[in-house]
Amino acid sequence: MANKKVTENITIYWVAATAIAIWFLFIHSPPILIQRNIFQDPLFLLHLCGAYTVYLACIHNTLLTPTMLQSKARQFHVFVGRLGMVAGVVGFIFGLLVAWLPSRGTDQGFAIGISIGGTLQMVAQTQGYQGIKTYKKLKFQIESIENNDGCMTDLEDLRDQRDKALEMHIKGMLSLFVSACTIPAMLRLVDHVPDQYSAVALTLAIMAPILCVEPYTKIFTSRIESRVEPNAVPLTQTA
Repeated sequence: MANKKVTENITIYWVAATAIAIWFLFIHSPPILIQRNIFQDPLFLLHLCGAYTVYLACIHNTLLTPTMLQSKARQFHVFVGRLGMVAGVVGFIFGLLVAWLPSRGTDQGFAIGISIGGTLQMVAQTQGYQGIKTYKKLKFQIESIENNDGCMTDLEDLRDQRDKALEMHIKGMLSLFVSACTIPAMLRLVDHVPDQYSAVALTLAIMAPILCVEPYTKIFTSRIESRVEPNAVPLTQTA
Protein backbone atom coordinates (compact mmCIF):
# COMPACT_ATOMS: atom_id res chain seq x y z
CA MET A 1 0.00 0.00 0.00
CA ALA A 2 1.24 3.43 -0.88
CA ASN A 3 1.71 5.92 1.92
CA LYS A 4 -0.37 9.06 1.59
CA LYS A 5 0.07 12.63 2.75
CA VAL A 6 -2.42 14.04 5.23
CA THR A 7 -3.00 17.01 2.93
CA GLU A 8 -4.63 14.66 0.41
CA ASN A 9 -7.54 14.30 2.82
CA ILE A 10 -8.04 18.05 3.22
CA THR A 11 -10.74 18.30 0.57
CA ILE A 12 -13.48 20.87 0.12
CA TYR A 13 -15.89 18.42 1.77
CA TRP A 14 -13.69 17.93 4.84
CA VAL A 15 -13.01 21.66 5.21
CA ALA A 16 -16.71 22.60 4.87
CA ALA A 17 -17.98 19.88 7.22
CA THR A 18 -15.25 20.61 9.77
CA ALA A 19 -15.86 24.38 9.68
CA ILE A 20 -19.56 23.82 10.33
CA ALA A 21 -18.72 21.40 13.15
CA ILE A 22 -16.35 23.85 14.87
CA TRP A 23 -18.92 26.64 14.63
CA PHE A 24 -21.70 24.43 15.95
CA LEU A 25 -19.77 22.69 18.76
CA PHE A 26 -17.59 25.51 20.04
CA ILE A 27 -19.18 28.81 19.00
CA HIS A 28 -22.93 28.42 18.66
CA SER A 29 -23.73 25.80 21.32
CA PRO A 30 -21.66 26.68 24.45
CA PRO A 31 -23.51 29.92 25.39
CA ILE A 32 -26.86 28.16 24.98
CA LEU A 33 -25.75 25.15 27.02
CA ILE A 34 -24.40 27.36 29.80
CA GLN A 35 -27.68 29.27 29.88
CA ARG A 36 -29.53 25.95 30.21
CA ASN A 37 -27.36 24.92 33.19
CA ILE A 38 -26.36 21.78 31.34
CA PHE A 39 -24.30 20.40 34.23
CA GLN A 40 -27.51 20.12 36.23
CA ASP A 41 -29.11 17.93 33.56
CA PRO A 42 -27.25 14.56 33.60
CA LEU A 43 -29.29 12.91 30.83
CA PHE A 44 -28.74 15.73 28.36
CA LEU A 45 -25.10 16.05 29.42
CA LEU A 46 -24.48 12.37 28.63
CA HIS A 47 -26.20 12.84 25.27
CA LEU A 48 -23.93 15.78 24.53
CA CYS A 49 -20.79 13.89 25.56
CA GLY A 50 -21.68 11.14 23.09
CA ALA A 51 -22.65 13.57 20.33
CA TYR A 52 -19.54 15.75 20.72
CA THR A 53 -17.24 12.72 20.81
CA VAL A 54 -18.61 11.01 17.71
CA TYR A 55 -18.62 14.32 15.79
CA LEU A 56 -14.97 15.00 16.67
CA ALA A 57 -14.07 11.38 15.91
CA CYS A 58 -15.48 11.83 12.40
CA ILE A 59 -13.35 14.94 11.86
CA HIS A 60 -10.24 13.10 13.03
CA ASN A 61 -10.77 9.87 11.13
CA THR A 62 -11.63 11.45 7.81
CA LEU A 63 -8.37 13.37 8.05
CA LEU A 64 -6.09 10.69 9.49
CA THR A 65 -6.94 7.60 7.46
CA PRO A 66 -4.87 4.42 8.02
CA THR A 67 -2.24 4.96 5.32
CA MET A 68 -1.33 8.46 6.47
CA LEU A 69 1.94 9.28 8.25
CA GLN A 70 3.66 6.23 6.75
CA SER A 71 0.81 4.07 8.10
CA LYS A 72 1.48 5.26 11.67
CA ALA A 73 -1.95 6.88 11.65
CA ARG A 74 -3.60 3.44 11.59
CA GLN A 75 -3.50 2.94 15.36
CA PHE A 76 -4.99 6.39 15.98
CA HIS A 77 -7.66 5.84 13.31
CA VAL A 78 -8.70 2.52 14.86
CA PHE A 79 -8.73 3.79 18.46
CA VAL A 80 -10.65 6.98 17.66
CA GLY A 81 -13.03 5.04 15.44
CA ARG A 82 -13.90 2.59 18.22
CA LEU A 83 -14.31 5.45 20.68
CA GLY A 84 -16.60 7.26 18.26
CA MET A 85 -18.73 4.17 17.66
CA VAL A 86 -19.36 3.70 21.39
CA ALA A 87 -19.95 7.43 21.90
CA GLY A 88 -22.44 7.49 19.05
CA VAL A 89 -24.53 4.75 20.67
CA VAL A 90 -24.35 6.52 24.05
CA GLY A 91 -25.44 9.80 22.48
CA PHE A 92 -28.31 8.08 20.66
CA ILE A 93 -29.66 6.28 23.74
CA PHE A 94 -29.59 9.32 26.00
CA GLY A 95 -30.93 11.48 23.20
CA LEU A 96 -33.99 9.22 23.00
CA LEU A 97 -34.48 9.47 26.74
CA VAL A 98 -34.28 13.25 26.63
CA ALA A 99 -36.71 13.35 23.71
CA TRP A 100 -39.34 10.91 24.97
CA LEU A 101 -39.40 10.83 28.77
CA PRO A 102 -42.78 12.37 29.74
CA SER A 103 -41.14 14.32 32.54
CA ARG A 104 -39.00 16.21 30.00
CA GLY A 105 -42.01 17.78 28.28
CA THR A 106 -40.29 17.74 24.88
CA ASP A 107 -42.35 18.91 21.89
CA GLN A 108 -43.57 15.76 20.11
CA GLY A 109 -42.80 17.06 16.63
CA PHE A 110 -39.24 17.83 17.65
CA ALA A 111 -38.93 14.44 19.38
CA ILE A 112 -40.04 12.64 16.21
CA GLY A 113 -37.65 14.60 14.02
CA ILE A 114 -34.65 14.17 16.30
CA SER A 115 -35.41 10.46 16.70
CA ILE A 116 -35.46 9.96 12.94
CA GLY A 117 -32.11 11.74 12.73
CA GLY A 118 -30.68 9.56 15.49
CA THR A 119 -31.94 6.42 13.78
CA LEU A 120 -30.25 7.44 10.53
CA GLN A 121 -27.07 7.97 12.54
CA MET A 122 -27.30 4.40 13.84
CA VAL A 123 -27.89 3.10 10.31
CA ALA A 124 -24.73 4.86 9.09
CA GLN A 125 -22.71 3.59 12.05
CA THR A 126 -23.98 0.03 11.51
CA GLN A 127 -23.10 0.16 7.82
CA GLY A 128 -19.61 1.42 8.59
CA TYR A 129 -19.06 -1.15 11.33
CA GLN A 130 -20.30 -4.09 9.25
CA GLY A 131 -18.16 -2.94 6.34
CA ILE A 132 -14.89 -2.88 8.30
CA LYS A 133 -15.64 -6.18 10.09
CA THR A 134 -16.31 -7.87 6.75
CA TYR A 135 -13.18 -6.29 5.28
CA LYS A 136 -10.99 -7.66 8.10
CA LYS A 137 -12.55 -11.11 7.83
CA LEU A 138 -11.97 -11.28 4.07
CA LYS A 139 -8.45 -9.90 4.42
CA PHE A 140 -7.62 -12.73 6.83
CA GLN A 141 -9.09 -15.31 4.45
CA ILE A 142 -7.06 -13.92 1.54
CA GLU A 143 -3.83 -14.02 3.53
CA SER A 144 -4.54 -17.62 4.56
CA ILE A 145 -5.07 -18.69 0.95
CA GLU A 146 -1.97 -16.82 -0.24
CA ASN A 147 0.17 -18.43 2.44
CA ASN A 148 -1.06 -21.86 1.40
CA ASP A 149 -0.88 -21.33 -2.39
CA GLY A 150 -4.64 -21.49 -2.72
CA CYS A 151 -6.90 -21.20 -5.76
CA MET A 152 -6.43 -18.02 -7.81
CA THR A 153 -10.14 -17.92 -8.69
CA ASP A 154 -11.06 -17.88 -5.02
CA LEU A 155 -8.59 -15.07 -4.42
CA GLU A 156 -10.00 -12.93 -7.18
CA ASP A 157 -13.55 -13.24 -5.85
CA LEU A 158 -12.47 -12.63 -2.24
CA ARG A 159 -10.47 -9.54 -3.17
CA ASP A 160 -13.46 -8.13 -4.99
CA GLN A 161 -15.64 -8.75 -1.94
CA ARG A 162 -12.96 -7.22 0.32
CA ASP A 163 -12.80 -4.01 -1.68
CA LYS A 164 -16.59 -3.71 -1.74
CA ALA A 165 -16.66 -4.17 2.04
CA LEU A 166 -14.12 -1.38 2.43
CA GLU A 167 -16.21 0.86 0.19
CA MET A 168 -19.24 0.12 2.39
CA HIS A 169 -17.25 1.11 5.49
CA ILE A 170 -16.10 4.35 3.88
CA LYS A 171 -19.57 5.34 2.69
CA GLY A 172 -21.13 4.52 6.06
CA MET A 173 -18.63 6.61 7.99
CA LEU A 174 -18.85 9.53 5.58
CA SER A 175 -22.65 9.38 5.78
CA LEU A 176 -22.29 9.61 9.55
CA PHE A 177 -20.01 12.64 9.31
CA VAL A 178 -21.40 14.62 6.39
CA SER A 179 -25.06 13.75 6.76
CA ALA A 180 -26.03 12.55 10.26
CA CYS A 181 -23.71 14.91 12.15
CA THR A 182 -23.70 17.92 9.83
CA ILE A 183 -27.43 18.31 9.13
CA PRO A 184 -28.35 19.20 12.77
CA ALA A 185 -25.61 21.84 12.71
CA MET A 186 -26.86 23.15 9.35
CA LEU A 187 -30.35 23.48 10.78
CA ARG A 188 -28.97 25.85 13.41
CA LEU A 189 -27.53 27.98 10.62
CA VAL A 190 -30.99 28.20 9.08
CA ASP A 191 -32.16 29.98 12.26
CA HIS A 192 -30.02 32.95 11.18
CA VAL A 193 -31.61 33.19 7.72
CA PRO A 194 -34.37 35.79 7.13
CA ASP A 195 -37.87 34.29 7.21
CA GLN A 196 -38.55 34.87 3.52
CA TYR A 197 -35.62 32.62 2.62
CA SER A 198 -36.02 30.06 5.40
CA ALA A 199 -37.87 27.45 3.32
CA VAL A 200 -35.14 27.42 0.66
CA ALA A 201 -32.42 27.48 3.30
CA LEU A 202 -34.01 24.56 5.15
CA THR A 203 -34.17 22.49 1.97
CA LEU A 204 -30.53 23.24 1.17
CA ALA A 205 -29.46 22.51 4.75
CA ILE A 206 -30.88 19.00 4.49
CA MET A 207 -30.19 18.15 0.87
CA ALA A 208 -26.67 19.59 0.44
CA PRO A 209 -24.98 17.31 3.01
CA ILE A 210 -26.83 14.26 1.66
CA LEU A 211 -25.78 15.03 -1.92
CA CYS A 212 -22.15 15.50 -0.85
CA VAL A 213 -21.82 11.97 0.55
CA GLU A 214 -21.45 10.25 -2.83
CA PRO A 215 -18.74 12.50 -4.37
CA TYR A 216 -16.88 12.58 -1.04
CA THR A 217 -16.96 8.78 -0.92
CA LYS A 218 -15.58 8.56 -4.45
CA ILE A 219 -12.50 10.53 -3.42
CA PHE A 220 -11.56 7.70 -1.06
CA THR A 221 -12.78 4.75 -3.11
CA SER A 222 -10.89 6.00 -6.17
CA ARG A 223 -7.72 5.24 -4.25
CA ILE A 224 -8.48 1.54 -4.51
CA GLU A 225 -6.02 0.97 -7.32
CA SER A 226 -4.55 -1.98 -9.21
CA ARG A 227 -1.39 -3.60 -7.94
CA VAL A 228 0.13 -7.06 -8.07
CA GLU A 229 -0.79 -9.19 -5.07
CA PRO A 230 1.66 -11.86 -3.91
CA ASN A 231 1.13 -15.06 -5.95
CA ALA A 232 -1.78 -13.51 -7.84
CA VAL A 233 -2.92 -11.61 -10.86
CA PRO A 234 -3.20 -7.80 -10.61
CA LEU A 235 -6.28 -6.84 -8.63
CA THR A 236 -7.49 -3.91 -6.58
CA GLN A 237 -6.21 -2.89 -3.20
CA THR A 238 -6.72 0.13 -1.01
CA ALA A 239 -4.04 2.74 -1.52
